[in-house]
Amino acid sequence: MPMDYNDKQENKQIEKNYRFLQSLKYAINGGKIAFVEERNFRYHCLIGLLAVIVSIYFRISIGEWLWITFAIFQVLMMEMLNTIAENLVDMYTLRNYHPLGKKVKDMGATVVLISSLFAMVVAAYIFIPKVWPIIQKILN
Repeated sequence: MPMDYNDKQENKQIEKNYRFLQSLKYAINGGKIAFVEERNFRYHCLIGLLAVIVSIYFRISIGEWLWITFAIFQVLMMEMLNTIAENLVDMYTLRNYHPLGKKVKDMGATVVLISSLFAMVVAAYIFIPKVWPIIQKILN
């Protein structure tokens, strides 16, 4: 949901963060907002958690862990960037339709789709060789 211009103005910081812990607090808050307000972000977190559980079960190699971790975080980052773009468009257009706003939102969704497809390719490359013998055993 986009920021309302009429939000309470108390505790609104407008200057730069000078302390690391303050910056970290705001970063964590941004993650909480994305998790609470964005259904797709929660969905991607759940799929990422499932990938971690399956990776632990199959005891994947360190190199495979690097690929899985990269794929998970890439999808989450792209989803977050898409959400940022959507919120900026909504704020700028006051939630009214604008053809350029539609372009931005569609391209943001495409970025998430491409990163999700990449993650699926990584998962297939790592997990199909591990799952295939189990499937063959069940079918025979």
